[in-house]
Amino acid sequence: MKKSILFLSVAAALTTQAQAIELHNDGVNKVTLGGHLTAQIGNVEWYQGVDKNTQLRANSPRINLNLTRDMGNGFTADATIESGYNMMNEGNSWNTRLGFIGVSHADYGRISFGKEWSTYYDAAWWTDMPVVFSSDQLGIYTGDTSGEASGMGRADQAVQYRKGFELGDFGSLKVGLQWQGETANLAERLGGSLIYQIADFKLGTSYVGGDILNADYFTAAKPAEYEDKLESWQVSAAYGQWGQGLYVAASYQLGTNTEANMRFIGDSKGFEAITAYGLECDTTVFVSYRQLESDGEMIASYQGKDDKAPNYRPGFEGNGDDQWEESFVSFGAQHQLTENVMVFAEYNLSTGEDRDGDNQYAMGVRLFL
Repeated sequence: MKKSILFLSVAAALTTQAQAIELHNDGVNKVTLGGHLTAQIGNVEWYQGVDKNTQLRANSPRINLNLTRDMGNGFTADATIESGYNMMNEGNSWNTRLGFIGVSHADYGRISFGKEWSTYYDAAWWTDMPVVFSSDQLGIYTGDTSGEASGMGRADQAVQYRKGFELGDFGSLKVGLQWQGETANLAERLGGSLIYQIADFKLGTSYVGGDILNADYFTAAKPAEYEDKLESWQVSAAYGQWGQGLYVAASYQLGTNTEANMRFIGDSKGFEAITAYGLECDTTVFVSYRQLESDGEMIASYQGKDDKAPNYRPGFEGNGDDQWEESFVSFGAQHQLTENVMVFAEYNLSTGEDRDGDNQYAMGVRLFL
């Protein structure tokens, strides 16, 4: 039953850290403050493959407030508010990362409402472990966003249901379902996940899909003809726990229009793999490989380095060969100075034909609240 309760709170666990500060606990109501601040020096900003001058930058700082309430009869209510903020210079300081309310029960499962990590991400985050050069080849952050409209990343206006099943000596099975309503450019989207775990090995799959209602969805390039659906399916496997001895994870994805407005319109194939080892000195070393290819005919979202299309991001131009092939090898290390202070260093090499990302590096410090 304890494992079931843990899975039912998986979305909240993704937003908080073990080092979260407990602000209040009266046995019925509990309030914690979490998040982290990161300062890093490097020649890369958010996305790998986009060269920048060496500077001091932040890396996704955020702060969250988490509330739980024992409602009696086995029911627990939870809520999270998480915001990202600008910690390096003047300008717009706050943006919404998460905001949801949920109710869980060990026997009946958990239902939640709001902006929350998706059921697609439930089985897609296992390769998303490095601080800098991390998961960007599985369609999670569709269209150069947080995956809010697609429902693949931090899903907007989502209704989710999760339930865990204990199988005794045969491990556990975890199911997730997700629904999002129609928007101006997208019809209703449905998603789900299925995860099997036994000991330290887990195997998972997840899906999200819906129809594209009109060409206004394609903000970068507006094709005369296109497949009118947004869809992604992925399968993942992992062994071990990050930072505790051997950890290995891999994910394979098939998508349709999940790279539109960022790379290309059309079908895609993504693959990510990571191997890490956590040493007894509180240091974790890792090497990762990430690859994304177009699958059949595609339309590059951007053409030429002077493109002024909305949301244009240098380094994502098509090279004119009607195909997309990017791949990267990264390696790095993380070291826990204390329970809530981590230093890290990472290096990135490009091994593909698109998005040159050679000789990129970053090193920094992360403080967990």
